[in-house]
Amino acid sequence: MDLTGNKKNLSYRFYPSLANAWLGFRLGEVDRLENLPTNPLTDRWQKRINLTSQINNQAYTALIFNQNHPLLADKTLRQALAYGLEQKSASPQNRALSPISPDSWAYNPKVKTYEFSPQQAKEMFAKFSQEATVSGRLELTLGTSEAFLNQAEKIAASWESVLDIQTNVKVVSAIEPDWQILLIYHEIPDDPDQHALWHSTQDTNISHYSDLKIDKLLEDGRRTLDMSKRKEIYQDFQRFLAEDLPAIFLEHPVVYNISRRP
Repeated sequence: MDLTGNKKNLSYRFYPSLANAWLGFRLGEVDRLENLPTNPLTDRWQKRINLTSQINNQAYTALIFNQNHPLLADKTLRQALAYGLEQKSASPQNRALSPISPDSWAYNPKVKTYEFSPQQAKEMFAKFSQEATVSGRLELTLGTSEAFLNQAEKIAASWESVLDIQTNVKVVSAIEPDWQILLIYHEIPDDPDQHALWHSTQDTNISHYSDLKIDKLLEDGRRTLDMSKRKEIYQDFQRFLAEDLPAIFLEHPVVYNISRRP
């Protein structure tokens, strides 16, 4: 795509993956790459390229649970997995607590955070195993894109260490019919409306999450014009969603920009 201005003409290229973008940069197709989810530079390239980074509060990574799966539909198991995850973010500064940006007027920082607690994780997992009559070692599948494979493997290692759950990590390019858990990257819209992602009637609600209370809040949030009331609605939405835990929100990712040196 080409943009023509009075003083400068710009050409943009779009690539289907990080690997393709990095290859295009090395081949000289572009002089700058922006908002990369990981840093592709090797030591050899570090000295030849300008690199900057920042926390992107308008996006998050999260573990999404398939609510149609007979085991993951159980909130006790989901909460055990949340408490059993040692490192949810690289640092406290970019921890994500909800699907709404911390820069938003509707953000609620006072939601349940599920800080790492091996004891709580084991107690809840034992409760789940007893109630669900699970025997033998539990095995789960975690799908993600190639860009987040390293993070997914760390999550799997944490669950195996704390809960003795065998988590098989796989790279996926599309949502499979029998998926269990997905590690995703999602860009946050400016408006806090989350109807498309979490309302039970929406095809874009990939987790198949269904809760009457959440549905009502999302509907009210769309209909309400008063900003103070709308803020209360979305703060309640975040609080109830964190309690029910159809997803573990992990972090607002650090993104990287690289450009050629003059």
